[in-house]
Amino acid sequence: MDKLPSHFRKRRDKLIWEIQAAFAGISLEGGVSWAEAQLRSKQVNTEERARESDRTISWQDRLADPDWNNSGGPEWCFLDDTGFAFYLPAGMIRTVLAAADQGVQLVLSMKDRALYREGTPSALNLRQAQAVKTFLLYMSSLEHHRGWHPLFAEDWDTTLAVGWNQVENRVDPELAEEKVALIEEIYAAFEGVNRQNGVSWSESRVIDDYGSDKERKLARERDLESSWQALVDPDRWSAETHIGGWAFLDAIGARYYLPAAMVRIISEGYDNGLRFFITYRPELGDSFEQWSALDSRQKKTVGRFLRYMIAVAEETGDESEDAGWEETLRSYWE
Repeated sequence: MDKLPSHFRKRRDKLIWEIQAAFAGISLEGGVSWAEAQLRSKQVNTEERARESDRTISWQDRLADPDWNNSGGPEWCFLDDTGFAFYLPAGMIRTVLAAADQGVQLVLSMKDRALYREGTPSALNLRQAQAVKTFLLYMSSLEHHRGWHPLFAEDWDTTLAVGWNQVENRVDPELAEEKVALIEEIYAAFEGVNRQNGVSWSESRVIDDYGSDKERKLARERDLESSWQALVDPDRWSAETHIGGWAFLDAIGARYYLPAAMVRIISEGYDNGLRFFITYRPELGDSFEQWSALDSRQKKTVGRFLRYMIAVAEETGDESEDAGWEETLRSYWE
């Protein structure tokens, strides 16, 4: 694959994570399997046997199988809604990671479904449909950036425009209104918050690595943003916590990064690692001193944020996410 600019690599990696999360528990159930679709495309009447041979193979298995060709054959067109939704995450990730000419059959089938089969597959929940939309936006911008296949770029644009661009229409209007109001409340409740004399994000990584005071100072000087509002931009701040992060922030640093993290989660639709660190677990020795700098309004805003995320999880049918956000809310923020 050609070398991508850094902003495309960041988008790609985030997209793959979201596809994996959104489709983690999807099953083929009674849908048309890939082997069955192959036989249907060849008009061979042994679909039932093919279906049974494919029944125990997950979409993650298909993704890992180098012999599975998701782009070159007509199988996509012979899948029903359930089968299409089941194999879609593997097809998307394979396309994102593959060369520019991959995914032709997938995008054509997606366009066909949007045009002639009444929009997005009914087997997709809201979060999954949103992940598909993000995938199409990424592929469209990538193909326009490369400029290799103008017609291929046009296929991605058309597919997005004729059906997949309307997934927000499936959101409860009240939930959509709460999203806007909640973001406004976060900005208001945390207006003026700074991290003066507090631990910065880069510094937290040095602390995790047992760095010296001099190394901490140098790391702190690398975090040059003017305010937490600037960190809402994903290109300005990576909230990953493989090294450093929330566990190594003091109360001032935690209060500073919290609003940006909440706005990012609301906008992107999934947890970026924050939830674990705002769940109070006294049985594990949590003191929650890290959140002691929050005032009453800010604490109420966190509670409102958690209730919103519970509602989003219920809307998308994600039971594990629903339970996780509820646990966090009950632990301290109700």
